[in-house]
Formats: sequence, C-alpha cells, structure tokens
Amino acid sequence: MFSKLFGLSNILKNFIPKSEVERSISISLIDETPDEKLASVIYDRLSPNMVTADYFPASFSESQKAIHLVFEMEGRINMDGFDLYYLNTQAEFLDILPAALRYIGAEKFALVLDEADARYRKLNLLKYVPDASSVEPPIDPFEEIYNKFRNTYEFEDLEKIQVNFIRANKAEFLI
Repeated sequence: MFSKLFGLSNILKNFIPKSEVERSISISLIDETPDEKLASVIYDRLSPNMVTADYFPASFSESQKAIHLVFEMEGRINMDGFDLYYLNTQAEFLDILPAALRYIGAEKFALVLDEADARYRKLNLLKYVPDASSVEPPIDPFEEIYNKFRNTYEFEDLEKIQVNFIRANKAEFLI
C-alpha cells in the first residue's frame, strides 16, 4: 500500500525478480495482448524457462520451439546479418530454422533460409577468419541473401504469421 501511495509500484517491479506469473502463458494473455506485442511477449515468457543444458526444455511443444527460434532468428539476422548470425550461433540451427519457418507457415522466409544455409555450408564459415590487416572492407558473402531476406517482408509479414500461428494454436503455448 505504501508503494502504491507514492507511485512506486512500477519502479519497484523492475527490481523484483520475475515471478512464475510473469513467466506463465495463459489463453487470456494471448487473447488480451495486442498483435504488435504478442510474439515478443511469448518469446519473453518462454525464455526464462530455458535453463537446461539443451537449447529447449523437453516440456516445450513444437509450436513453442518454432516461435522462439523464429523470433530470435529474425532479430539476430535483422540486426547482424547472416554472417554474424551463423558465427554467433555456431550454425547450431542449420536446417532447423527453415523447418520452423515452414511449421508456422512462413514458406518464403524458409526458402531464403534454405539458400543461406546452403551458402554457409559451401563457405564453411566457422573456419573463415577475415584478414584484419586488409584495408578493404570484407566482402559479406551473404549480402545478396540478406537483401532477399529483407525484400521477403514485401510478400510475407513474418510478425503477422507468428501472431496468427500463436492465436490459432493457443493451447500449445500454455505454461
């Protein structure tokens, strides 16, 4: 009550560890969350549950895995491009991401990821180290594919696909 009187409740919430309620996903949460925030809310609520040695806990449904992978992949590729995405993830999700994209109905993005995965295999990027002494900027071997990825948004709305998938499969996201 004291904190509410002085408007401290929102400030204090930032310093209190996330509770089980903030990590849970309910049908009402899915129904009441606006479209533009839904994929992010689901990703944020799934992430703290990932405390196992494997990437995903055994309890995760295929839908939870797919949405988590797609949301994270999209952010990383849009921020860093494919070359850093593969290097930073050590290509851990090669072949898995295109399958996750297909699973949620994002076929055009899956095709772009298929192409990026094939290019990665061809280049074997884990062994590639750019020449730091070179004056010339390094050539991004994924620039063309990255541009395709960005242009795919004109034909497929990845956020909307994720939202529609989550709303159509609510029961698979409950935790």
